[in-house]
Amino acid sequence: MYREQWVADILGNRSILSVALDVHMTTVGSAERHPNEQEDDVTALREVEATWKNHGICDFDDAVLNLIRVAIHEAGYSLTSETYGG
Repeated sequence: MYREQWVADILGNRSILSVALDVHMTTVGSAERHPNEQEDDVTALREVEATWKNHGICDFDDAVLNLIRVAIHEAGYSLTSETYGG
């Protein structure tokens, strides 16, 4: 699987989409995880969001960035960046 190194440095062997889905599913009550796991995942997503390098490259990358922001926001955390586009 292709993944950029800066994302792998933050998320390890997990993908952005799987982490965002875990955060969403925990937030809406469809998955039960330890609160520390949720907080760790949100912290990781916030770091990815703050260091996002693919903004404006293509619609898909912009959609992934927005998905990250939605997951962070719905989990009740603020974004690391200054604006929220969701």
